[in-house]
Amino acid sequence: MGYWRRRNFAKEVWSYAPWSTSASPVQQTSFADSLQSSYYWTVLPPYGITGNVFPWICWYLWTARNKLIFEARSTSAQEIITQAICAMKEWELANPKRSTVTPMTPIALLQTRSTALPPETIYCNTDAAWRADHKSAGLAWIFTDSTATEISRSSSAQDRVSSPCMAEALAIREALLQAASLNITHICLRTDSQVLTKAINRRSSTMELFGLLSDIDSLIFSSASPFIFCSVVFVSREANGPADLLAKAQLNSYLGVNF
Repeated sequence: MGYWRRRNFAKEVWSYAPWSTSASPVQQTSFADSLQSSYYWTVLPPYGITGNVFPWICWYLWTARNKLIFEARSTSAQEIITQAICAMKEWELANPKRSTVTPMTPIALLQTRSTALPPETIYCNTDAAWRADHKSAGLAWIFTDSTATEISRSSSAQDRVSSPCMAEALAIREALLQAASLNITHICLRTDSQVLTKAINRRSSTMELFGLLSDIDSLIFSSASPFIFCSVVFVSREANGPADLLAKAQLNSYLGVNF
């Protein structure tokens, strides 16, 4: 996988990428680090795209490599960037950003700050632990009431998880599903993933997480939502310690190895 970053031609491709000069995959130590960081990189105008173009560039860089090896066809660095941006524009036009307001639905608007919550609100801290070498994740969620008394906790393991962000999204979806099974109607979901907090609140998505975020969006915003009130907020890793330990313990048990 080092081809995407270390070869001279790949470096030339990244030099044409539509980000600010401070954002470059070459500065990262691994593909996973670059993918995680890319959600925060700013796309410069006038490209007209709003999502994360990093996976698209990786894909066209890889296909250009295959064309060169198997078909003896070369592709310039500028062509790769142009193809990636055009493909992303086409995808965004086919999958328009959903409105942040859904009429005729009982669900409360998602909140990014802790405001006055209904007294019956149940709090749910979610977290995930991920192993890149196994592509496996431990998922965890803990329910507490307004007095911080634990009501329930659970965890599970998942294979074929491509990134830490996907693991966090899986944990959120599982927590919402269990909350629904427990007949919880007012919930404040806490996660230490700023990327997912923003994506869920803005009702936006990415290629990698499109299916997961669509499931989460349906659980929260659809007219068939089991929740009357739902708030998704960001918490620090320190404040999310119990869920973090539970997720790591689940993954440790699943893989039979020590962290």
